[in-house]
Order: sequence, then C-alpha cells, then structure tokens
Amino acid sequence: MNTLEECKTGMFGSPDNISKLKNADSARILVIADTHERIPVLRGILKEYGPKCDALIFAGDGAADIMECREEAVYEERMRLLIPPLVVMAMGNCDLPAYKGTSEKDRQKSLIFRIPPMQIINICGNNILVTHGHLHSVTFSPEPIINAARHNSCSVVIYGHTHIPAAGKFHAIFALNPGSTCIPRGDSRESFALMTLSSKSSPKYSFETPGKGIPALGTHSRR
Repeated sequence: MNTLEECKTGMFGSPDNISKLKNADSARILVIADTHERIPVLRGILKEYGPKCDALIFAGDGAADIMECREEAVYEERMRLLIPPLVVMAMGNCDLPAYKGTSEKDRQKSLIFRIPPMQIINICGNNILVTHGHLHSVTFSPEPIINAARHNSCSVVIYGHTHIPAAGKFHAIFALNPGSTCIPRGDSRESFALMTLSSKSSPKYSFETPGKGIPALGTHSRR
C-alpha cells in the first residue's frame, strides 16, 4: 500500500520508492502543472493515469490541489489507490511555501508539508530538476532554466508557468513543460504529460488532454 507520509521536503511516498526509482531500468512518470484549483480535473487525471505511473511530478501552481487529493487519500482508500507511489512537488508563484495535512498514522495529528521552489530527483539514473519556471523567466527564454539544470548536473528539467506544453533538447538537456490542465494559453489546449524514462535511452513523452466526463473549466470543488 502506498504511503502518504513525507519522505523528503516536497515529496511524499516512502524512501524505498525513491531508491527503487533511482535504480529502475525504466519508469513512467505523470507530469502535471498549473492546475489552479480545478481539483475535479486533477481527480479525473489521477483516476485514469495515476495507477499506471511510478511517480507524479508536479511543477507548481496548484500545490494545494495535490495536497487536497492527498488529504482525501488519507480517509478514502479509493483515492489512495489513484496516487502514484511517489509524488514530487515544486512551489509555483501562486503556491504557498507550506501546507497543513493530516497524518495517515494518526488522524488527530496535523503535519506541515513544505514545498521548495526547486527539487532534484534521480529516476533511472537521470538527475531531474523540477521547478515552476517563474524564477527563471521561462516566459521569455529557455536559457536560464537550462543553465540551472546544467549547474545542478541535471540532464532533464521539468517546469510549468507558461501554460503552454513544450518539449525539446537544449545543449543535451531535455526540457519538458506539460502545459496547464485547465487554463491553456496561446494556441494550446488543456494538457498534461506522460514521460517514460530509461537508464539506456533518451526520455520519451506524450502530451495528453484531460478526458471526457471531467467537469468543465471553471468548475471546482473543495471537500
């Protein structure tokens, strides 16, 4: 059974899952950003893709939404089963640096989950920088965030903020922005990404659109 306890700042799952992902030959990652309080959309994505993925990487602006789903999972087994074994979060410009959550070990106890502006996680031997992008001016140029990845010895960088899906290699560093699940910009559509990492090949990815039956944009609820 997946644990919902904090295993590192901005991550919940078990330390064993971090180790397993680092040493895995391949892993499937659900990549989401910029959910902006559309929790029903996030629930729908988790329902369809969460059980099939080894980790969820969230690149900011909607950390409260992730924490809301975690809170539900503390009380509801069906939601717990939808959340991948490891969740990695970075703080966006619309997020708070910390959120209160209920301990799964003692529901009378509250925990504080801190969300850092940058994360580094190793999956299948790939160092991955996770950050929202607002601190690196991603709206104007990819260079600052690519330089940040290089400075931190990362071969992959995941970011958000622009609300526009994008992927590409820059100076041997693979950059992925999953877009926004509910507030697309430019000519893009609502989106998130699935990424497959391997210890033997370059990252593979696809952009996905939230499925049918998910409440329309602007509809959201909190328990």
